[in-house]
Amino acid sequence: MRLGAHFSSDMQAESLERQYRAGTIFRLFCNFTAPPKDKYLLLLCTDPDPIFFFINSKIGNFYANKGDLRDLHVQILRAEYSFLSHDSFIDCNQPIEVFAREEILAQVRAHPDRIVGTLSENGKVRVSQAIQDSRILERRLKNRLVFALGSGTQ
Repeated sequence: MRLGAHFSSDMQAESLERQYRAGTIFRLFCNFTAPPKDKYLLLLCTDPDPIFFFINSKIGNFYANKGDLRDLHVQILRAEYSFLSHDSFIDCNQPIEVFAREEILAQVRAHPDRIVGTLSENGKVRVSQAIQDSRILERRLKNRLVFALGSGTQ
């Protein structure tokens, strides 16, 4: 029996709402990847709609030989994040905006272990810097993401 099963549904909902914020790392089922699979994603902001970055085990070939795009991958270490099986990279090149809030919450309600962790303060600083350094992301989006990640609320 899961630990969460011992708490009332109100307590579970309250806990989920507290954790649904910028900086939380999820393992969500992504039906838009080929093949569809569970992926780690960093939640960057929640308002008005959730925006994520993928966390990948390696830098993709497309980015590997493009210095400015390769540099927008922030390494996170397995030693610092127990859910990782090896060192990985947050891909700060492409915001993922395909999930509706209710879809995320439904996945977590069904499987509370889909919330796997929180990005460290140092990680937030490094991701924020990568966002600011991006020549791909528009300024308005950059400002929104950096603000939300820094405040951990939006």
